[in-house]
Amino acid sequence: MEISQKLPQFLDLKSLLIVTGKQEMEFYIAFGGKIERVESLQIIKPRYSDKESLFGEVVGGGIFKTGSGQVPLKEKMLRNFAFQFRRISKQIPSKNDYSSVYLFSPKYISEVATQELPFSLRKKIRFIFDGDYYNVHPFKLLEMIKGEVENKKIVIMSEEADKIIHKPRISAGSAKKRAVGK
Repeated sequence: MEISQKLPQFLDLKSLLIVTGKQEMEFYIAFGGKIERVESLQIIKPRYSDKESLFGEVVGGGIFKTGSGQVPLKEKMLRNFAFQFRRISKQIPSKNDYSSVYLFSPKYISEVATQELPFSLRKKIRFIFDGDYYNVHPFKLLEMIKGEVENKKIVIMSEEADKIIHKPRISAGSAKKRAVGK
């Protein structure tokens, strides 16, 4: 899709935008005034039944600990995410050469993502934006990049969050008057 003229155009420099959530990832290429999604993946959360086996350790004639023999779900999902991220990110650079990489990801995922990126892409990371930007339109992501380049802080939030944050505040003086007037 064509990039709005108000946003960075990436006319001469091909850039890779990587957007991840907890269980999903998208890869965009921005170049020549266009941005397009080249890869997308959503990892399905595994379901477990109540009939899974339990384990225990016998220490000194008693059971020391019990619980499922499975790896905790969050850890298993993170491993699967890392595996899939590594697989896709290895395919992407072989198709194109990038001048810069921008990562939009929750903090705990961005640490995994930077480790799993091939070195050729890792050394080209210009900015890492911490947060879950998976459902954010690519133009908003470009707006954040533009803000970083111009040293402005751009915050993407829902309309409801914006209303709450910009809600008129009660001044300290009027709050005291109400408390005294009871």
